[in-house]
Amino acid sequence: MENEVEILIVSTRIDNRRTLLHTLEGLPVNIFSASTVRQALEFLSSHPQAVVFCEERLPDGSYRELLAEARTARRLNRFIVVRSAREWEECLEALKLGAAEVLRCPLRAPDIEIALFHAMREAREILALHAEA
Repeated sequence: MENEVEILIVSTRIDNRRTLLHTLEGLPVNIFSASTVRQALEFLSSHPQAVVFCEERLPDGSYRELLAEARTARRLNRFIVVRSAREWEECLEALKLGAAEVLRCPLRAPDIEIALFHAMREAREILALHAEA
């Protein structure tokens, strides 16, 4: 379906993955998953407009590598960082690096839905600007 949003879940924590999958169930989305930075980068190389839910730490790196790659390649991915702690400075760092939102564990369905709504709205606005240019 053309109107479906592509979602990439980059997670090693089963509880986070389960909550995300349950919350996104029934929405017009195509869900993909990865558990490493390398796998996520492979996916993102061919899906430049995906919304990404990414845990802060992964076995081979962190969300920072994904954000840096997206910025370098000028991709339109929208990143939602999932953090186990919510220290203000670290949340600000994620936002400064390009994350659209930062969610705190344990994940809650309303927070996920709001973050996805914001990311999709932002993506549509960016695409509209590119279409006008």
